[in-house]
Amino acid sequence: MSANFGTITSRRLRAYAERALRDGRLSWRVTDQHGRPINGGHAEALQIGVWSERVRPELCRSGWHTTSEPHRWAGCRVWLVEGRERGTRSGDKRVWGQVRPLGEVDPVRCLDRSVLVRCRANLSGANLSRANLIGAYLSGANLSRANMSGASLSGASLVGANLSRANLIGANLGGANLSGADLSGAYRPTSPPTGWAAGDSGHLDADT
Repeated sequence: MSANFGTITSRRLRAYAERALRDGRLSWRVTDQHGRPINGGHAEALQIGVWSERVRPELCRSGWHTTSEPHRWAGCRVWLVEGRERGTRSGDKRVWGQVRPLGEVDPVRCLDRSVLVRCRANLSGANLSRANLIGAYLSGANLSRANMSGASLSGASLVGANLSRANLIGANLGGANLSGADLSGAYRPTSPPTGWAAGDSGHLDADT
């Protein structure tokens, strides 16, 4: 995880973040628009700088779950949190007995692509060239005119996403779910997805 704490304005919270980073206790938490869990579980929104209630940390069953790769999870708000009473880990997911939010990611200032795709509702025109978005949850995302050249989208969920006029040259779409996605005018001169055909200019049209 990057040591750029631009999302935190309080010196006290920044000090907490630096200490948690050194101790390996700094992570991301993805929530719905109200700050509540969206990938399972029930809890009210947490206040920045205040520890959550303690819950027994048991992966996928109880506890506070965080991730190192926010783009893999549903949600629209991303929080930088520190944890204590560390539980087990599986892949990008970790569970804690307690977490304390230290700041919310500002999508305008965000530099991490994994975080950006999760907290920025409109990715139209975004530069995601060569981004690692394997397994990303992008259902319904607006990616129109985005530069996704060379991006890894293997296994990503792009159900109903708007990819019109996006640059998909060299992008890895193996196993991606493109059901209902709009790829009209996207630039993909070779290996067009099923149901789409590249015209003479290399831009896609629905294959009828």
